[in-house]
Amino acid sequence: MFSSWKAVGCAALVLSAAGSSLAQPANDFCSDPTIVQCGQTQSSSDGATGTSPGSCGASNDGKNVWFEFIAPTTGSYNINTGGSNFDTVLAIFTGCEGTELACNDDGLGVFGPSTVDVVLSSGQRVLIEVSSWANGSGGSILLTIGCPEEGECCQPWDNGRFDRRNAQTSQIGFGEDWRLVGRVTADDFWLCEGNIYRINSISGQLTTDSVVPKADVIILEDCDGLPGEVVAAAFSVTPTEIPESAECLLGEVTINETGQTTDDGFRIIDVRANWDRLFLKGGAYWVIIYGYSGTADPDEQFFWGTSGNQRVKGRPGQFSEFEVESGTLHWTSIDEICCGCTDFNFCVQGEQCKILLDNGLPRVETRGGGLAEYAIAGPSFSSQGNIATKVRTADQFVVPPCSDAYLCYIEAWVWTNCDTIRLELYSGDCHLPGESEPIATFTAECIFDTEIVRNLGGQDVTLRKAVFFGQGPGTMLGGNGGRGYRLEGGQNYWLSAYADGTGRQNGRGFFAFNSYCDRECWINFDPSATKGPPYATSLWRANSDDNAFLVAIHQVAEPIVGPPAGGSDPVCPGDFNRDGNATVQDLFDFLAAYFAGCP
Repeated sequence: MFSSWKAVGCAALVLSAAGSSLAQPANDFCSDPTIVQCGQTQSSSDGATGTSPGSCGASNDGKNVWFEFIAPTTGSYNINTGGSNFDTVLAIFTGCEGTELACNDDGLGVFGPSTVDVVLSSGQRVLIEVSSWANGSGGSILLTIGCPEEGECCQPWDNGRFDRRNAQTSQIGFGEDWRLVGRVTADDFWLCEGNIYRINSISGQLTTDSVVPKADVIILEDCDGLPGEVVAAAFSVTPTEIPESAECLLGEVTINETGQTTDDGFRIIDVRANWDRLFLKGGAYWVIIYGYSGTADPDEQFFWGTSGNQRVKGRPGQFSEFEVESGTLHWTSIDEICCGCTDFNFCVQGEQCKILLDNGLPRVETRGGGLAEYAIAGPSFSSQGNIATKVRTADQFVVPPCSDAYLCYIEAWVWTNCDTIRLELYSGDCHLPGESEPIATFTAECIFDTEIVRNLGGQDVTLRKAVFFGQGPGTMLGGNGGRGYRLEGGQNYWLSAYADGTGRQNGRGFFAFNSYCDRECWINFDPSATKGPPYATSLWRANSDDNAFLVAIHQVAEPIVGPPAGGSDPVCPGDFNRDGNATVQDLFDFLAAYFAGCP
């Protein structure tokens, strides 16, 4: 930590041995807290010993009692003492000698109960201290913990602005050769499960004395509560050698001067990373924002500012020193490095779409017997428009009957030695695709290689993930004014991912089967189907496996249909589609929506 910064002192909770004429409550000391859960807890601080209240209290002799709470899920929790009969001070700590996450004196009225809002991660343990204010006597406590609603999530993720209280080193260089060493800080964020997110930007603030500041922003996966493998990055200066398969994961960083300085004279700069093709699934991630000198001056310094006035959103940050060349990182909790640091300022902005069907990851091992390609994939390939080479493997998904939907995002796994992967969308019934031509065709905009290679169809092919989503903010799978391809509610659709071998000799392509069949052939809807070659004369035939793909959608918000024009005639309750006629089809439509769980 930069020594000239005015660090906020860590909370040292010293327990007093002051006596009392009343019996001490069982939870008088933080080492013996009362365990509480979501809801209300009755307690008393009568007879409690006087010890230091939270930082917002006015005395070092407030009678206090302690409670232990473990967050059942990630989200925002309101903790308050409304209904208590004395003037309370409420503080939340990470432990008996830990960091104060939040403190409040009179949040529910002057000289009265207290309230705090704190974001906790699933399984996070905190200690709750309820104290009397200014040497006041204790009294009856009503402690209420309001837990987030099921499914509530912090979206988009905003970790808070720079609170100007502290900062931690996060840069390449720092007194040494910036090309060789680094000291970086990481903080975490969550995206709600069951969704796909198009990440548009991550922004934050650094403090620096650099003449020409540069900065990078790195996103890492979560690995057992610590930063793991890099999943995406954005740079001030784009690296000269970028693997083609990584282009969709790279963004650009812009830096702007705010015109503000810290008390020590360091400039505060805005750092913003922008992506146009970055998609992340819901889950836990970590972000690193670090700076470096644009003039390669090893003595210029960068610090990532704290946020939230010591309120932890998610988990406390992590710190690591590393060698740039080897990229080795050994993480240490920020609590052990920076006194008064917990969270760091940044904001994640993006768009969300709901996963309609995740058919699972690809199968990579054969199960014995038969040709290898029929154990892990179905043929799906074409070359130069030649009907004799055209073969497709397709699999099914169904749109809920509640409303139409726009295609938002599709990923499909293909074994191929070709550079182009396309996708065709077919209509069809419950069992097979229709025999007509595809209703839509798309080209993969991102292709991610794996290192998994197999010999299929006499050629070595690599397992690749193809992603289809469209261009520009708010557009996924173009069409319909940039809202995506529109799907009809309640209908069956079949998609086929295939390799385009035009211009390549000995090209091969196979739509990968998923790994669900390793679990006693768990099939989503019906098995996949194959057609061709030759495509023109063959019919779709069922396979015995599912394919590896994922579909995400935006449901269409249809306007509520009112009464007929003029408003004189009431709408018949049996007219489900509000077309002015009550028919048997209305009954079937209602039952289909009812059993699908539609309101």
